[in-house]
Order: sequence, then C-alpha cells, then structure tokens
Amino acid sequence: METVAVSRPGSRLRFDVFLSFRGEDTRHNITERVYDALHRKEKVRVFLDNDGMDRGDKIQPSLIAAIEDSAASVVVLSRNYANSHWCLDELAMLCDLRASLKRPIIPIFCDVNPSHVRKQSDHFKEDFEKHAERFSDKIERWRGAMELVGNLSGFVWREFGQNASVDDAMIGLVVKRVLAELSNTPEKVGDYTVGLESRVDDLKNLFDIESTSGVQVLGLYGMGGIGKTTLAKAFYNKVVGNFKQRVFISNVRESSSDQDGLVNLQKTYINELNSSMPQIEDVNTGRQKIRENVHEKKILAVLDDVDNVDQVDALVGERRWYGQGSLIVITTRDEEILTKLSVNQLYEVKCVTEMQALKLFSYHSLRKEKPTANLLDLSKKIVQITGQLPLAVEVFGSLLYDKKEKKQWEAQLEKLKSTQPNDLQDVLALSFKSLDDEEKKVFLDVACLLLNMERTKEEVVDVLKGCGFNAEAALSVLRQKSLIKIVKRMAHDTLWTHDQIRDMGRQMVLRESSEDPGMRSRLWDHNEIMTGTISIRGMVFDLKNKSERDLNAEDIALRNLPKNKGINSLCSYVKNKFIRFREAEKPKSSQITIPVESFVPMMKLRLLQINNVELEGNLKRLPSELKWIQCGIRQVQSLRSKRVDENLKVVNLRGCYRLEAIPDLSNHKALEKLVLERCNLLVKVPISVGNLTTLLHLDFRDCLNLTEFLVDVSGLKRLEKLILSGCSSLSVLPENIGAMPCLKSLLLDGTAIKNVPDSIYRLQNLEKLSLRGCKSIQEIPFCVGTLTSLEELNLSDTALKNLPSSIGCLKNLQKLHLIHCASLSNIPGTINELISLKELFL
Repeated sequence: METVAVSRPGSRLRFDVFLSFRGEDTRHNITERVYDALHRKEKVRVFLDNDGMDRGDKIQPSLIAAIEDSAASVVVLSRNYANSHWCLDELAMLCDLRASLKRPIIPIFCDVNPSHVRKQSDHFKEDFEKHAERFSDKIERWRGAMELVGNLSGFVWREFGQNASVDDAMIGLVVKRVLAELSNTPEKVGDYTVGLESRVDDLKNLFDIESTSGVQVLGLYGMGGIGKTTLAKAFYNKVVGNFKQRVFISNVRESSSDQDGLVNLQKTYINELNSSMPQIEDVNTGRQKIRENVHEKKILAVLDDVDNVDQVDALVGERRWYGQGSLIVITTRDEEILTKLSVNQLYEVKCVTEMQALKLFSYHSLRKEKPTANLLDLSKKIVQITGQLPLAVEVFGSLLYDKKEKKQWEAQLEKLKSTQPNDLQDVLALSFKSLDDEEKKVFLDVACLLLNMERTKEEVVDVLKGCGFNAEAALSVLRQKSLIKIVKRMAHDTLWTHDQIRDMGRQMVLRESSEDPGMRSRLWDHNEIMTGTISIRGMVFDLKNKSERDLNAEDIALRNLPKNKGINSLCSYVKNKFIRFREAEKPKSSQITIPVESFVPMMKLRLLQINNVELEGNLKRLPSELKWIQCGIRQVQSLRSKRVDENLKVVNLRGCYRLEAIPDLSNHKALEKLVLERCNLLVKVPISVGNLTTLLHLDFRDCLNLTEFLVDVSGLKRLEKLILSGCSSLSVLPENIGAMPCLKSLLLDGTAIKNVPDSIYRLQNLEKLSLRGCKSIQEIPFCVGTLTSLEELNLSDTALKNLPSSIGCLKNLQKLHLIHCASLSNIPGTINELISLKELFL
C-alpha cells in the first residue's frame, strides 16, 4: 500500500494559485486566458508549469514545492486530463492539501461532464483502465481525487473560443471566485482595508523588485495605529513571489523585550527562511547563524515594529551578508532609527484621506460602502474628530455597529468631542466605556494579564470561565467592537489586540491608583508585583530575567516595602533572595522560590500565573477566591482548603519540569480542567485524580516518564477529553476505559500501548480517537464498530496489520487516517459503507 506524506508549509506562501491543466489540450487557449486574467490583470501570483509534461515517472520536486507553496488551485479538467498520470498525481496532491490544510480547489470543466469526472466514466473510463495496469498502487487514490473534484462547485465550459462574449464573462466569473477564495494570503492583511493598493504601488515604484543587483533597505515610519503593519503585509504579499526565501517578523519591539527575546526572534528568523530550528545560546551566536543562512541568497525580510537599532543588528545583521537583489523592510514609529540605519528609501505612512476614512468608518459601523443619507453628516464629523487615524476610525466605527438610531450616534459624537484633539487613547476609551461591567472586566483581564500568558483562545476561554465569566459572549462583543482580534498562530486560534488598545486598557488600571500599585486590580509588571493587597484580582508575571532584577531588586523592595502591611515578608524575601549574592555567588538554579504566605493578603485574587517561580509552602493558604492558577511546584502534598475546594476550576501545571508528584486534588468539588503537560518527572497518576467527578478535561501530553496511569477511571463520570499523547513510556490503559460515559476525545498519539481494551465499546459519545504513532498497536478491537458517534479515527504510523470489518458500521465517521501503516495488508470492503466519510488518508 502506498503511503502519502503531506507536508505542511508555513503560513507565508509563495503563490496565490497553482494552475493544473493538460498542456496539449488547454495551454494555449483557456489556461492561457485564465493565467492572463489572474496574473497580468489582477496581479495574482500564479504558478504556471511551463515545462509541460516531458518528464519522468514522478512529479519533479520543484513542482511539488509549488503545489505546497500555493494558497489555492485552479484545475482545468479537459478530455485528455486523466490520460496523464502526472496530472492525476498533481490532482491527488491538491486534494490532500484541501483535506489537511483547507486549501481551496476551483475546477473548470472544459468540454467535459462533471458527472463523468466524478464517476470516471465515458472517455475517462478508458484512461483509468490503462493506468490500472501500470499504476495499480495509485489508481484508487486517483479515483478518489477525481470523485472529490467532480463533486465540487466549479465552472462548466462548452465550446471555448466559439463565443468571445461568453468566454469573457466566464473568465470574469472565474477571477471573481479565485479572488474570493484567496483568504490564505502569505500575511493576513485585514478583513477590510481602504487606500491600500495605491500605497503598495507607491512602494513598488521605489524599487526594481526584479532587480538582481544590490541589497535594498526600505523604511516605513508613522505613528501607532496608522497602518504601518497593514501596509508592510500587503507589500510583502505583492512582491514575495520574486524571492525564493522570505521572512516576516512581527511585533519585534514587544517580543524582543522578553528575556531571551532577541534570541527567540533569531530562531524564528532562521526557521522562517529554512524551516529549521537552530540551537542558539546568545545574540552573537545567533548573528553568526543568520549570516550562514542568508549568505549570498536573494531574500525578502520584513521586521515589523522596531524601536531599537540593536534589534535590526541582531536579526538582519549586515547588508553585505545578503545576496544581490535582496530587500529588507523595516517599520517603526521612530524615524530617527531609520536615519541611523541609512536605509535606501524612507516612506512616511500618513493618515488616510477623508473619503477613505469615511469608507472605512462606514464599513465598521454599517457594513456598507458609504453611510446612509441620514447619517452622512454625522459620519463626516466623527471621522474628522478621529483625525482619520485608521485604528481610531475602526474602533469607533465598531462601537456604533449595534446602534442604529441617529440619536444614539449623536450621543456618541458628543462624547467623542470631549476627547483631547489627536488623543488616540481617549478615542479608544470611549469604546471601553460602552461595555457592560462583565465585558469591561474581561477586556481588562485580556489587556493586562491574558495577553502575557501566551495562551490559545480555548485556554483563555477556560481561564475566564473559571473566573465566573460568560467568556464566549464577552469575547464576541470585544471582537465585534474591534477591541480584540482572533488570529492563527502555530495552527491555533489566539487573541491579539493592537498595542494601543492594550495600553488603553492598562491605563485604566493604572488610574485606579497612580502612586500605589498594590491598590490596583491587576498587576503585570514584575517591578510592581510585590505590592499586592486586598485590591488585587489578577496577577501575571515572569521572573525569567534574573540578572536584570539582581541589579535593581533593592530599589524595588525599598520603594514598595512601606506601602502595605502584610506584604513586607514578600518584599523582604525577594530583597534578601537577590541582594545577598554577589555576581559570582548567584544561585545557579534558574528557578526562584516564593513562599505561599506572600499571597495571603490578596483576598480577592482570582487569577494567578507566575512563570519560572516555585511556590513553597502549604497551598491551602492561597486566597479563597482563586479560580485559576499556573505556577511552578516541585512537591506539594495538598491544595486543599475548604474555601479553595469550592472555587478552583482550572489547575494548569504545564511545563513544571520539577514536579515529581501530583498534589492531592480529591477534595476540589468544582475542578473542571487539569493540565500536567510536559511534567517530565511524573511517573504515575495517583488514585485521587480518578475521583475528580467534576473533571471535564485531563491533559498529560508529553509526560515522557509517565508509566502508570489510573487503574480505575469509573470516577471520571463527566470527563470529555483525555490527552495522553506523547507519553512514550505509557504501555497500559485502564481495562475499564469505557467507564467514562461522557468522553468525546481520546488522544493516545505516540504512546507505547500495545492494545486498546475491549471496554472501549461503551464510549458511545466518543467523537475522536487518535492512535497516531503508536508503534506497538497491531490491531484494534472489533467492537470499535459500535462507536457510532465517532467522527475521526487516526491510525497513521502504527503497526496495524488489519482493519476490522466492523469499521463499516461507523456511520458518522468523517476522517480516517491510515498514512504510513506499512504492515497494513488490506482494507475491508466495508469501508465503502462509511456514508459520512469526507477524508481518507492512505
């Protein structure tokens, strides 16, 4: 059985469209017309194979790379398309990418019937009969691809060239469809933009993009919120096709401020260029690595939001390292930085015009191209007061989206008039003030705390739910008002907000007490984190940058020490912890320990994350309102206390590499989520975990030394998701695995388990079962066919020899993965009875 490995390129793709066609049929007619309309007229980056089909038995690597590096595909299915096995290989790859990475396929049926494509009938029947003799190992994959594409919505073209007006109209429809599908651009620009195309053209006119001489540097500068990042992304998308290697580094200013921030950005820089993650110990080593990777190569590099020359020096290095024709783009709020860097071209990003601002405002407030007549004058006044700054226009427009009456607009206009001229923070604050109390709390938690936590949207929802909020509803409102956005990062949905909006939220908290940080509701700055009192509701900080703190710890402690009774012990503790060591005597451990007693005065604390810190002491003394905690713990006997037992909903101990034993959680009556991912010293799971009757989510992902899971899971009556993926030492599952009636997802990837217990048949709500990479699995029980709710089954990269015939009973199965199953000798015919199957990976 042939195995097909589908690679997953990064989000920055080189081409917008891959054009698949049979050269002898359509190269000089319909294909040429489609290419011209997309590439020459619309400037869409189209890959067109100019080498024809004169090649060997396999697709050339360059063609495979182009397929994988394209955001979408247009397939021109003509009469002779299927008599080419290269075309069929292309089509199968495109279908794989559609299934795995959601890449759109747009079919054009040129003088062929979609039904014949779907069924491989008529003249296609003869083609497949001939291929069956030579390519028996591929034929079923090809048939599946033809069937899939034949079922897709596309364009049926009869007698191309006979009627020019009909052809023109059809070409126009194809172009419109392609442009609509192209949402997966190399850099996501935005849902709605104005005046962008002309600015991109201005930038393109500054350079000869196709030049092969010299290294050029472009500097974009302008105030925050004016659209520098948006322009840089749009420009990048337009010119990226001229460069084989390219890199876009976002948020340089913010990311480089973290401990090891520049080193991590250097790793990202190299990874974006070469898809490899280097080992870098310090910035100087990173510069040398970058030099080796860019040496004499034509590269497009974008550094977004730079605020220091050293950042450019660390990431880009020296121009002479780069190959001829390279282009480096830098965006910044500070023109002086670009002057110091002696860039070739300076471009000031200015506010949009009044008409453009009006159009942008109308979209966000009314979802229309222009305001209605009765709101036109009001719209113009609002746009004028916002200073035509795109961020302010977008946020204030979104504020009015749910306000349809003219009186409501007039009321908001009066509030806007009261803001300081050109004060963006004041304008943004009006949107904050329109929120209800819960939405305000969620926004402040996001702006002050959760953005620092590097969490996915799902995890943020968990945190907010654990704090008693209606998380999904609140986040939906914040998104609708353009206060947050949901972006893809490492294949996960994550929360993002413009730093001006984040700073507006933080300013709200700073105003709670201008002099005494301890009286504020949220703390995020490690220089102020020691001042918590009864006012504190949330605290997120990271004590990674130890050397920096060693220099000023005394100042911090002395400044904060007298302010609040009850926190002296923490200030003194930290002061003593760091000041008493000279440079040569500093503790070698990267972990810092803080006593639990330090948090006792913070009676309203509900959210706590402290990275690279170990809590020492009895955790039952933590505040009773605490509902979400992430921290470093080595050995804790109990988290129990009566009040904490009643409230704690989420315990996240991810990455606690020194945690040797799971604390006793049996008395936590409200606990819903327990995460112990990457706790590498854990060897066994205590019985108490099996008695967490309220638990919904249990995650032991990548606990490499875990050998003993629970023997009895019958107490986990409400558990919906169990993750044991990456527990490579775990070889046995509990025999009563089926005693979790609510389980929906069971992930066992990469474990050492040898068999799946027969009791699995009782998991009637199971929707996803993954055994990917379980090398010892040779069979799955026949009773798997009773899992009628199962939608996804992943058995890839296992030692599976046979699939049970009962597989055909899985009427709701939509995805079946069997890639790299080298021992699988046959697939039962009952697989044809999987009426819901959408994706089959072989």
